[in-house]
This record gives sequence, C-alpha cells and structure tokens, in this order.
Amino acid sequence: MLHYLHCLHFGSFLYISVPVFSEKVYCRYYNCLREEISNSSFQSIFFPMNVIRCPRRIGVKYMSISFDSEEIPQEPIPLVYRVFEAPIHEISVCVGPIYGSESKWLEVAEFIEHYKLIGVRYFYFTVLNMNEYSRKIIDEYLRTGEIKLTVIQSEYKFHLLQINENQRSKHHSKWVINVDIDERLFILNDKIKSVGSVLSGYNDTVAEVGLAIRRIQKTEKLPEKYESDEQIISEMEFLKYNVSSPVTWGAYKTIYRPEKIAAMYYHWAYQKYPGTVAEYVKSEVALFRHYRTTEKNILGSGWLTDPNYKNFSIVPEETKFAEKLKENVLKKIEYVYDQRVLYCEEIAEIPYEEYKEFGHDIFNCTFRNETGNLRNGIPQIQRVFSSHLGCLQNYLSTRKVNCFKTSTSLILISHFCLFIAAMYYHWAYQRYPGSVAEYVKSEVQVRPLLSELLRTFELTVFSSASEKTQQFQKIFNRHTMFHNHSDSMSFFISRHYRTTEKNILGSGWLTDPNYKNFSIVQEETKFAEKLKENVLKKIKYVYDQRVLYCEEIAEIPYEEYKEFGHDIFNCTFRNETASNKNVD
Repeated sequence: MLHYLHCLHFGSFLYISVPVFSEKVYCRYYNCLREEISNSSFQSIFFPMNVIRCPRRIGVKYMSISFDSEEIPQEPIPLVYRVFEAPIHEISVCVGPIYGSESKWLEVAEFIEHYKLIGVRYFYFTVLNMNEYSRKIIDEYLRTGEIKLTVIQSEYKFHLLQINENQRSKHHSKWVINVDIDERLFILNDKIKSVGSVLSGYNDTVAEVGLAIRRIQKTEKLPEKYESDEQIISEMEFLKYNVSSPVTWGAYKTIYRPEKIAAMYYHWAYQKYPGTVAEYVKSEVALFRHYRTTEKNILGSGWLTDPNYKNFSIVPEETKFAEKLKENVLKKIEYVYDQRVLYCEEIAEIPYEEYKEFGHDIFNCTFRNETGNLRNGIPQIQRVFSSHLGCLQNYLSTRKVNCFKTSTSLILISHFCLFIAAMYYHWAYQRYPGSVAEYVKSEVQVRPLLSELLRTFELTVFSSASEKTQQFQKIFNRHTMFHNHSDSMSFFISRHYRTTEKNILGSGWLTDPNYKNFSIVQEETKFAEKLKENVLKKIKYVYDQRVLYCEEIAEIPYEEYKEFGHDIFNCTFRNETASNKNVD
C-alpha cells in the first residue's frame, strides 16, 4: 500500500516524500477543493529512494501520486510552503525515527533541551509508534512551535525512510544535525559556546561536517512516568551514565546542508551535488555522545562485543552545562506532567464574566471542599478553560476570511470566523458589532454552499473587507433562505450518536425531556454506500498492511543502496516464513 508523507513546495519543483520503491511514478495535481486538475499529471521517478520531484503548477494546493497515469490515486495531501529567499532556521536537528515500547517522555525532553542549550532552535521528529504518556511531551513542543512532527503509518519501517526526508528541511534550515534520539552533540572547547560557532568557519562549498562519537553504556530502561523532581535528576541520561568507549570515527555522524545533499545513508551523505566537499571537526573541539543501550536481543544489541568499543573509561561531567540542562528539563517536565485539579473558585477571577452564566459544570473543576486527586487534574495550560472551550477560542485566532466552521446543536450554524469574538460549545455567545446570526433549514444542501464559499475566497482577491462581506452574503443567500430563530428550531440537521453508557460525562441525557418519542430514521442509501466505500478505503490504507519483500528492493532505481546489504531494510525474502499481517 502506498503511503506518502509530505508534499513540499520548493523553488521550481514540488517534492513528495513516499516510503516505497519504483522506477516510474506520476505526479497528480489538485486544486483547493481537492479536485484533480485535468490533464496535469506528470511522469517522474523516485530519487533518492522515497522522494519524487514534480514540477510546480499554478493553482495547485494538494498533490497525490500513482504508478500509472490512469490509476485512481490515493487521497491527496496539502502542499507545505517552502519557497523562502533564505532558510528561516540557521541550525536544526533531524531526529531518527522513534519507535518501540519504552517510554520516551524524559528522553525527548532532555534531548530537545540539550540541543537548545547549544544553539539549536528547531527539530524534525519522525514517530513510528509512541505511547500516549510520551506523546504529551511531543505535543507540548508542537504547541510551542519548536518541532515539526511526521507520524509514519507504513507497512514497513526503516531508518533510511526518515533519513532521506532531509528534503523536508531543504530551504527551511541552513544546517541540519543528523542524529538519533539517544545521541547528543557536545562542544568540548570552552571558547566555543554554540554549534553555530563550530560551523561558522566553513565556506559555501562545504556540504557536510563530520564529527566523531563516544558510545556511552546505557544500562537501564527509561522511567515509565513522572513521579518527582528527584526521580528526574536521577534518571537523566547526561547525569546518570558516564561509562564511555574511546573516541571513534567508525560510525561518525554529520551536520549537513540539505540543498547540497542528494542522498543520505544513516550517518553521512553518500551522494553530494558536484562542487561540494565534506569537512571534519577535531574530536577535541566537539563530538557526539551516543547513549546506547546494553540490553540484549533488540536492534543493535551486541555492540559491546565489537572490537571498536572496548577499554571503557569514565567521562567527566560538564558541571555548568549539567546544571543548566537539569534546570530546563525539570521546568519542562513539571509544566507538562506535574498537574493538579482546577478549583472552581479560581474561575471567578477570569476576565470573562459571561462564562459564569453557563454554570461551573462546563469546566473541569472541583470546589476546594470536594475530594480531588491533586495529581489527576487538567494540564496547567488549561486551568482557566475546559479543553473544549479552549479549543474553540484557539480556532477563532485564525482570523482568516476564508475560514469556515460548522457547529451543531438543534440547528447548524456556519460562521464567518472574522466576526466571532467568543464561542460556547455549540454557538458564538459574542459576535463583533454589526454581525448577525442566520439559520439554515435542514433540507438545504450544506456542501455545495461551503464548496462555493471556499472556492470564492481561495481564488478571489478583494479590494476591501466590506466587499468580502457582501460576496459572502450573496453566496449564502443563493444557497439558503434565511429564517428567524423560532422558524428554524423545529428542524434537525445533525445526527448525534450519543452514548447511553452510564456514569460518564454527559450520561443521563435519556432523562432529558427534550429527547423522547424515539423513532427509526430512514437510511440514506446512496450516502450510506458512499460512506461505506470511503471508510473501508481509509481503514485498509492505514491498517491492512503486509510485509516488504527484499526482492522488491532490487527493483528500485538506486543501485547505491544495495552495497549496504538488505539487512538495513525491515524486509523478508519470499521463501522465508513471515506473516503477511504481522509487521512491526
């Protein structure tokens, strides 16, 4: 099954990242309504491995690919803007895929805070699987805008898929540090304060800079959950582990310039563009520490028997760096995981008195005289609003005139985001002066209305805000007939499949007098068939996976990969025993 991850908008080309191998592929182009642009497909190839280059076309907002020009392509994905005059980030980190059952929350926080201390400000993460608890720290860094996250749902996984996603950093970051989550760059020269200073002496012909490594024995698993500050200090890898191998160049890693690299191996570029060179940093200046597990029977285990890694010694602690790292990690972990209940008395202090009329029960709060677990509350970021209300307020901050939202209660309200000041669960309870609410009868077809609105505001340039408002009103009137509130209340436009389970939020609605006289609703046969078709297609795309056969790799157009051996792929030869449904 074809799974593609990114569509990036660079210069004269669009780049699509796809974890699959083939000599030939077709670029497919779509407009803002996800409608394919006629006669626009373009034949291209994969290079390197999982990247396709497609020419830019006017009016394209989404893209897909197919292996045949007549084949029905997979669902299109949006373009990511990358047409910058200069990279917006000086130095970023591209992090190897995160996978496995071990909790990563502390490792992620320590990793990011470590690199921030040496001058890195942006991170590219790839996640194959991660438990819910660890995902919270990733979500926090997403919230602060410090990371770009790619979640891979693929029928096979291998490191080179992520490595060749260096395309996503092209024109976005000038330099990219290529490391795994257990690898940390250390600057050993006291006169050099940041990785930027290390790189500042290289001219424009340098495509990558190599650094030696030390392997540090990581002898225990990471903690499952946050318990206390003392636990964090005792479990941080930088503070806990210091048994190190000698410095080696056997598996060195690089910091590279994305626009000068054609194809990457795990540790370095194996194809650079003509006219570029590689340079190497002295190990006395900077190197990587690799906190590698000593656990047996996992990927990469057994490295302690490698003759390159012997004569272990204790590496001294960098005291000043350690103190600052500890401070920053504790601050971030406490913010995300050290939670408490929201007391209802605190809500009275908020500046929005209007909320109080709805009653305290819409908040996730507890009165101080009620029993509550101080460690089982809502995150600090949500101490004022419940998560639902906070989400709605964040949505309104978009402030785009081509932004629409539907919210349903007994009626459907389609509101023009620019005019909304504050939202309740189902409707706006504060609109800006001069704006009104209108109501659509249930028999009105909403999709054609929204389609025309989206198409108009995507493609039309207006001279003023009033002209935009007039155009919105004109389109809306053409698709609907406005009614007053009382006329509309008798029509139901949404189906709310609400659980009848007891003892959960919202349970007991069956006792509400507004919900009685139940009857069987007629099935929308045509809609049901189309819905069934689309759901099956999506579910199979994500979950109906098979193994990758090693024989398939031989068909890829990049012979260079074969020299590394098929074992770098998670593949199975056809004559080996494998379950077609059991792919890690």
